[in-house]
Amino acid sequence: MRSLTVLTAANESTGPGLGAIVFAVIVGMIIAAVLKASDSAKSSAKGNKTLGAQAVRAGGFNYLGGHPACAASLTNARVAATEEWLAVETDRGDLAFKIAMKKVQDITVETDVEARQRLTMTRLALVGVFALAMPKKIAGSVLVTITTTEGPLLFERADSSKSQVLEATAELRTKILRYGL
Repeated sequence: MRSLTVLTAANESTGPGLGAIVFAVIVGMIIAAVLKASDSAKSSAKGNKTLGAQAVRAGGFNYLGGHPACAASLTNARVAATEEWLAVETDRGDLAFKIAMKKVQDITVETDVEARQRLTMTRLALVGVFALAMPKKIAGSVLVTITTTEGPLLFERADSSKSQVLEATAELRTKILRYGL
C-alpha cells in the first residue's frame, strides 16, 4: 500500500497531469482555429483583389471622389461590374472599393460643357454672382457619374469625346441598368 502511494506521488511530480494536458490541447486548438481564420481572411482578401474575369470593365478614368470609403482621387482607375458588385480598381488592379449592385441607381455620361451648364445654375443659386469666378474643370473631358444610395461617384476621362466614352462604357452601363436599383 505504501509503494502505491509513492508511485502516484512520483507520477504527479515528474509529468503533467490530465488537466494540464487537456488545457494544452484546448489552447492548441484555439491557436490553430485563429491561424486558419487569419489565412482564410487573407486568401479571401486576395480573391477580392478584383471582381474576377467575369466582370465587365471600363478603364482610363480619373476617380474624382464621392464614396466614403475612398476619399482620395485615383488616376487611371477602372470601373468593374458584375451582377452583384460595382467596384473601382486602381491602375495596379487592386480593389479600391466596391458597392453592392443593388445600391447603384443610375449612370450618366456628359461632357464638361453639359456638366458646366447644369452646374452653373446650381452654383448661381448657391453662391450668387461669385459662381462665375469659381474654377471649373479643364475643357475637353467627359464626366461619368454613377449615382448610388451612398452618394454619387464621379469619374473623368480627359481628352475623350462623349461618343468614345459612351462606347467604352456601353457594357458597363447595360450591366448597371440591368442589375442596379
